[in-house]
Amino acid sequence: MGPKLSESSRLLPPTADAYADVKFKDLYPGKIFYKKQYRYNNMTRQLVVNDENRWINMEATTINCQLYRIYGWVKREQTAALKKKDKNGEVAIRNQDTGEILNLIKDKDTPTPIQNGFLQPFSVDLHNIYKGNDAEGIPGTPVFELSRADKERKLNIFQLVVQMEFIDGSFSQKFTSPVFNLRTLDPPKGKVLPGGKRPRVSETASPGGSVDSGTFDDGRQQKILVDMLDAKTAEVDKVVVKNLQVNGILNVNTTGADLAYHLTLKEPEKYGDLQEGDIVGFYKDEESGETYIQRLRSNNIHNALHTGVVSRSHWLAGHKPLNPATKTDTICVIGIVNVKVVGSIENGERIYASTDRPGKAIPQSHMPVGSFLRKKHALLGMALETKKSKTLDDVHLVKCFVCIVLDVSRKELLEEIEDLYQVNEERTAEQIKIASKKTWRRLKGCALSTLIIIGVIIFILYQWLVPGSMFQYWLCRQGSIPDHHLYYTYVDTNNGRHFQVHGIEFTWQGLQDKVGFKFLRDTLETKWLVHYYLNVDRCAYYWEDGAAGNNIGGRKYIGGSRILSAVKRCTIVDEMIDGNDVWTIVKNQSNVSCIPMP
Repeated sequence: MGPKLSESSRLLPPTADAYADVKFKDLYPGKIFYKKQYRYNNMTRQLVVNDENRWINMEATTINCQLYRIYGWVKREQTAALKKKDKNGEVAIRNQDTGEILNLIKDKDTPTPIQNGFLQPFSVDLHNIYKGNDAEGIPGTPVFELSRADKERKLNIFQLVVQMEFIDGSFSQKFTSPVFNLRTLDPPKGKVLPGGKRPRVSETASPGGSVDSGTFDDGRQQKILVDMLDAKTAEVDKVVVKNLQVNGILNVNTTGADLAYHLTLKEPEKYGDLQEGDIVGFYKDEESGETYIQRLRSNNIHNALHTGVVSRSHWLAGHKPLNPATKTDTICVIGIVNVKVVGSIENGERIYASTDRPGKAIPQSHMPVGSFLRKKHALLGMALETKKSKTLDDVHLVKCFVCIVLDVSRKELLEEIEDLYQVNEERTAEQIKIASKKTWRRLKGCALSTLIIIGVIIFILYQWLVPGSMFQYWLCRQGSIPDHHLYYTYVDTNNGRHFQVHGIEFTWQGLQDKVGFKFLRDTLETKWLVHYYLNVDRCAYYWEDGAAGNNIGGRKYIGGSRILSAVKRCTIVDEMIDGNDVWTIVKNQSNVSCIPMP
């Protein structure tokens, strides 16, 4: 039954943080293996067909535990075993000659290191499994014995069980594979001979053959099982081979004119069924990194690695997946194939994938101007016939020579052109950037200079035109006695406003020149020394009386006459009212002071 575990055996990896798992790489649920009859030690046995499909490849993952051996068992699925009354149970995988339980790790199986562990590949050869478990000295039935009553395909299903042994003697849990089916390889159906006779099946197996071999009445064999067939000429209606090797020249005469590959379809329900002549794109799956195909459309054409044409007339189709559940379609790699083309086309004209009509081709003469410099228009091939259309939207199946590598060289040329464009654009952009910096600096200098000039002009105009500006005060001080000032306050009885008056001293003659008219000396000059002053505020505000000023500097109320005098050692202030050539004392004056004091 396999390695027996004692009571002290552990079913856990050696450490608490260890991890072990098994992946059945190419065994999917429902996978079918076929059996046929072989000669073994002068006996006939029904074994799994001895070809490359007989292997089940697996991979063991171990982390923080050191793997020693891997054991395997084969069993009929539990429900099927009950119905079939199969008493074999789990049958250990042994050497069929010595009975030794095999280690499924072979010398050629090299582990791959990963973080804290390894990935260990191993495999099982189903062709070498035959004997079942003996029961009380009675030989058991073959492990892969098939039920002839399995019409619903539910009895002849089996599973593979594997278990790992670690270097310290502990074992992992058992890992059970998905179920797989076993069927008998059906022989070719016999032909009916002239006269309605059917071939006669021989009851004796020919040397090297099997009991399934049959002989026709004319001496032909219905089925011949040989290790090697050596013949000069063979005329066969249909040949099915799994591996074909030709030593010499292979001449194939066929109506098919293209070589096609099976490529995986992704989300075919979004684009509908593909037909002969449809244009598809090759794309990269971001998760698996593998290639898949989809109908070429305007929203995905720029992501296409290559383009191709769906073929239904190929003479050879390769790259067919082992898993029949994988959805694929045959794409012309090179050869002559019908292509769906929009509009009229001439023989010898190039065809490109159309972005306006998804899944169709467009002749070179129908391409928009400048489209040859854009990668999204993929080159497919060349037309081999002429087709005329009544309208621009007519679609024809046109015989064309197609090759997927044509667009590769074209894209390389376009990339070189784009590189030249990019270099020139970068150089031009750099030159524009430098010129822009110089221009910007010049503009900033011009703008700053302009602002300064405008500011100076505004300042000059303000000082020149606005009453009460510094320039106006400076003009009023011209011709005065430096640092001689008069200050006093008074109350205007008419409006009750207090005024502070500031005078600057002039000589009597100088003051007349300043105000521009003649006036008499103060009558008190006969008794005391009189000093004459100019009301500087009234002068700066253009001699205005009362409220004067501007909206920029604020309005200022001006008090006091234009011409002032101070007598009696600057204790009394007299004023001369404009238009009245008479000196009068300032009413309600106070806080009179002179600098310097007379």
